[in-house]
Amino acid sequence: MKIKFYFSLLAALVVAALVTTASAYDYDFKDGQLCYKITSTNPPTVMVTNEQSVSGSSPRYVLLYDVVDIPEVAVYNGVRYTVTAINTKAIAYCRDFDELRIPATVTSIGAEAFRNCPDVTAIVFKAPSSDAVQIKPLVIGDNAFYMCQALTEITLPAWTSSIGNNVFQGCYALTSFSVDEPSQLTTMGEYTFKSCSKLATINLPSSLTSLGKYSMESLHALKSIRFPDKLTTISDHLCNNCTGLREIIFPQLLTTIEPYAFRNVGWDSQMTEIPAGEELVLELPDRLKTIGAGAFTYMSRLKSITIPSSVETIEGGAIYGPNLESVTFMGKVQSTGRYAFEGDKLKTMIIKSNDFTIAPIPSLATKITTTIYDGVTAIPEGSLQDCTAMEKIVIPASVKSIGNSAFKGCGALGDVVCMLPKPLAIDASVFEGVPVTGYTDLHVPEGSVGRYRAMAVWKDFYGIYEDAGQGGGQLNKFDVNEDGNVDVGDVSAVLDYILEHN
Repeated sequence: MKIKFYFSLLAALVVAALVTTASAYDYDFKDGQLCYKITSTNPPTVMVTNEQSVSGSSPRYVLLYDVVDIPEVAVYNGVRYTVTAINTKAIAYCRDFDELRIPATVTSIGAEAFRNCPDVTAIVFKAPSSDAVQIKPLVIGDNAFYMCQALTEITLPAWTSSIGNNVFQGCYALTSFSVDEPSQLTTMGEYTFKSCSKLATINLPSSLTSLGKYSMESLHALKSIRFPDKLTTISDHLCNNCTGLREIIFPQLLTTIEPYAFRNVGWDSQMTEIPAGEELVLELPDRLKTIGAGAFTYMSRLKSITIPSSVETIEGGAIYGPNLESVTFMGKVQSTGRYAFEGDKLKTMIIKSNDFTIAPIPSLATKITTTIYDGVTAIPEGSLQDCTAMEKIVIPASVKSIGNSAFKGCGALGDVVCMLPKPLAIDASVFEGVPVTGYTDLHVPEGSVGRYRAMAVWKDFYGIYEDAGQGGGQLNKFDVNEDGNVDVGDVSAVLDYILEHN
């Protein structure tokens, strides 16, 4: 009986070992130092895989040395198999090799294929060995090169079509990224370069149409970024915390900037004045419609910003800079959230359009002067209604009409500077809710007080003064910084320009 028992036990152990071996080793053959799994016999194709099954979380990985050169063709039993894929975790967590070469026949690099290969300094995508090699689009999976900490630069081949999430995240030594042109790349996933703190150069291909959120977060060495023109949306937190960024070139087809896309760009908590030549200039494109919450916040080098006429929505807290001094509107903004734009030094809002509505701006940390640019002929109905942060409005001599409720509810309005020698006929709703009989003063051109005293609505102002041209008025050629005043600030603007361009 004991003999039978031991025989049964031995048989069970042998079966268990065979089952374990069958599940652990998940390749069909080896050629050189690499393992391959056959994916098709007609035509004959294989993928590079790991020696063990990659389904588990911690399989054992092969040891590879020096250069890992994946061939276009692997041979087994006399059959030539084209290498078309690199399996999930195929060569992950592998030390001791410093260069990786990938053939043009590969169309898929699986998730985590080369994750945590800490000694790899160079990845080369090889050109086809002959014209007979058929090139197909390459898809790079999530985390494919995650935490390859020694990798210094990468150039993807033109036939790359998409990049997954976190592909180069944690590649701390990476300094340069580019894609060969003409490129097929259309999509880059989320967190692509997150925390690549030494990445100074990113050349995005013209074919790109989608960039995932957080994909360029915390790239402190990045100084300039040009977005390709086919990009219509800049995702949330895209360039968040890129403290070294000094130049942003926006795509011409851009319609949406999502929340916190450029938060902390150029941020320096110690900066109280922008050094000469370091001002961050944002040239927003003419198709932009939405600026998301926090999109341009904590930007130390932002001194002014111009909102294109196409913008319809500015969400709450969208624009903030400690050195922001002026905001210029080229047209309508149908919706603005609470604290839509703020700055410790913000004092000027400039209007440069006949067709504008800036409503409502319920509150700001500072009070501002609104200057309507000389040349504007109409102030539309309700256009500045409920702008409770506005303490001064400058109306140029070019204005021919002021719509009903134009300044209704602007309870902080203390000064109205009107450059018109003859007052316009206006409805009582224009200044409804403005304390004109209390502390709001009206400043008019010399010799025109009598006309304003005789005109309905205007005559209700308690104080009317003939000093419109002395403390502010229409912008003129000497008002270099366009803040509505000709003063020492214009001299500073001229000096900054000279230092920057000479």
